[in-house]
Amino acid sequence: MITIIISTLSLALIGMSLRQIFHSLEFEHKIFSV
Repeated sequence: MITIIISTLSLALIGMSLRQIFHSLEFEHKIFSV
């Protein structure tokens, strides 16, 4: 039970970090494209 909660929390944190990385990459891509 506890392991399931920890795994879901870790997956959520990984997803958020990946989303931030993709947003930063898109921001840099926009700067270079201009």
